[in-house]
Amino acid sequence: MRPVRRMRRKGEEQGNEMRHSSKHWWTLAAATCAVCAIVAPAAAQQPNHAAQIGEIMRVAAQPELPLIKTEVIPLQATSRMRQRLGEQGRAQGLGKDWNPAAAEWREAEERVEPRVREALKAPASPENARKLEACLKRLDAEELDGMLVVLHSDLWARYRRAVDLTGAMFALMGEVDAALVAARDALSRRVTEMAEREMSGNLTAEVQRRFSTRGTTECSQMLITDTLSRTGALMQHALAQIDRSQSVFSDAALKFKTRTRKS
Repeated sequence: MRPVRRMRRKGEEQGNEMRHSSKHWWTLAAATCAVCAIVAPAAAQQPNHAAQIGEIMRVAAQPELPLIKTEVIPLQATSRMRQRLGEQGRAQGLGKDWNPAAAEWREAEERVEPRVREALKAPASPENARKLEACLKRLDAEELDGMLVVLHSDLWARYRRAVDLTGAMFALMGEVDAALVAARDALSRRVTEMAEREMSGNLTAEVQRRFSTRGTTECSQMLITDTLSRTGALMQHALAQIDRSQSVFSDAALKFKTRTRKS
């Protein structure tokens, strides 16, 4: 009988161990589920947070500047190319026949124009973009939503239009090639008329008020400043492509010189 009792006692001990292990496992499982319940919503919010930041960065990187991009910069670029080509002609003593009607002159302009158009697609300053993104990451989902409401509003569209008009007016105050003065003045009058018709009040201050009410002052100020500075930066970047094309202009002048000497 004693072996039987020992076996029974051993069985009871094993059963107690199994019940204890089972209880421990269920406790661990419950704790794990509790952690999952806490972590899951946070994890679910992260993609949305990233999407909000991504949308703000997209809007910031693509300000619409139709006047600056399609009319003002092309006019200024043509003037700058003619200035550089004229300098090459004077340096090589090409005379009055070296002008925009010469085939080599036109060819040089046609070679450089695509570089200017490509420059107009340039993104915002990488440094400014990094600073803005770092700032946005400090905001919560509600604050980011608040910024998006403003960025997708009619107010922000009117502000960007005002930036385009204002930038165009300032750019058109600069000197241009004598042959382009009439075109510059006509465009300047048209831009001024549009500005008088479309711009009213202090849009910059109004935009700042809309942003600041949502606790996003630092990040929104970066957006406003970057949008304001973009017109000048874009102009400089586009015209820099012309200054980097000196070899194109000197080659054109040399080809003209060679051709006219033969004839």
